[in-house]
Amino acid sequence: MPVKLIIAIALMVLVAVLTGFNLDNRCAIWCFHTFENVPVIGAILGSFVAGVLVTLPFTFGKRRTSVKTTSSKREQKKAEKAAKLSGESTASVPASTDAPSAEVSSSENS
Repeated sequence: MPVKLIIAIALMVLVAVLTGFNLDNRCAIWCFHTFENVPVIGAILGSFVAGVLVTLPFTFGKRRTSVKTTSSKREQKKAEKAAKLSGESTASVPASTDAPSAEVSSSENS
């Protein structure tokens, strides 16, 4: 039997046992009104469900990057990886720079 399955079953049994011990515990919850004698397990489960509901829009929401941008980035990364393997440099140089060039032509050397 896989170890992860055994650990998952043991954790579920532990949660069930601890839940059983805490069924009689009660608390007061304030959310614009004070709710008295709320079971602790109900407060925990309610908090969990509220967290799931808040994260769902972020999980299934519309992506902000377009498919075209993503595919062009993938192609650029593939080109960089291929250039690295072939030994070429992929550093892009801007078309116009204000700084003087580091290269010196052969006519200026003489």
